Amino acid sequence: EIQNEILIGKTELENILNCSPIHIWKYDGKSFLFANKSMCNFFSKGVDLHIDFNLIRSKIHPDDLPGIKIEFDALLAGDKNNSRIAFRQKNKKGQYEWWEYRMMVLNGLIPHSPSSILGVCQSIQRHKDVEAELIAARDKAMQSDRLKTAFLANMSHEIRTPLNSIVGFSGLLKEIHSFSEEEVAQFVDTINQNCELLLSLISDILDMSRIESGAMDFQIAECNLSLLVDEVYQSQRFNIPPAVSLLKNVPLHEEKQILADPVRLKQILNNLINNASKFTKEGSITVGYHLNEPGFVTFFVEDTGIGISEDDQKHIFERFFKVNSFAQGTGLGLSICHTIVERMHGTIQVTSQQGKGTCFTVRIPDTEA
Repeated sequence: EIQNEILIGKTELENILNCSPIHIWKYDGKSFLFANKSMCNFFSKGVDLHIDFNLIRSKIHPDDLPGIKIEFDALLAGDKNNSRIAFRQKNKKGQYEWWEYRMMVLNGLIPHSPSSILGVCQSIQRHKDVEAELIAARDKAMQSDRLKTAFLANMSHEIRTPLNSIVGFSGLLKEIHSFSEEEVAQFVDTINQNCELLLSLISDILDMSRIESGAMDFQIAECNLSLLVDEVYQSQRFNIPPAVSLLKNVPLHEEKQILADPVRLKQILNNLINNASKFTKEGSITVGYHLNEPGFVTFFVEDTGIGISEDDQKHIFERFFKVNSFAQGTGLGLSICHTIVERMHGTIQVTSQQGKGTCFTVRIPDTEA
């Protein structure tokens, strides 16, 4: 009866262990590892409780093998009594996943008899995935904090610059009779320019806030593309540097209409033109669209400015990125354009050659009105 109880208890314990994610094994110090059924199943060995140690070694990631060998040799040599190591090994699908092995030396019952190593192991891939997600979240939070700090410092400078001009020249107008009409006109022009710059800065900040909160909405309506480009052209032609010509390039004798948000489209083109005017001192800036690809409309803004390096082109649509840190602006305009274009299910790209100019293209689906 006692033997039956022991057998039943042993069977129950074995069934519990086989259902557990923790596997039990014993290494004879030679070539075989004796394991419970669940671990044997992991290595696709069925119910055979003997696993060739070379099979296990073949499943371990090559980069982890040297460290594992050091631990095992130390245990077999008697330098250590227990060990705990984590490494990558292949699962049934042939994919590497992280496992943790805990081992201890079991000395022979008879003096000078061989020692063996007992151990348990389990997959810790889920914990590694959570750890990686936490590290990524931490890094993202730290990066966000650094960006916000840089953003606040940049905003403080960018907003203060036009405000100083507005306040300074407004103060001079108190003594309007002390200046000539040309000087007064110049003061007023400077105040207007800085007011527009300040409004643009605030607009970028508000747009970025709407993007962050998911509150950026789109009002879809019929858009006459030629008329839309002409409106952008008319509003921008007086803001271009004196030595630069603003040109318009649209298909002739073709009135194309699509369903889109005209305000957002004009915002994109205005941002691209404003960006081009900062880096184009002479030559031209061309705005327009073409219908070369069936099913799509491609807008473009091309300039003959200083161009953008290949390295800077990789980051040009990132938030707060500025090719020239001394140039006016928040570094948000192109990032906002990128987000708006994505919401329209389109793409925005840049091609540039330093010293020769830059071309931004915005490709959106041709949803006919």
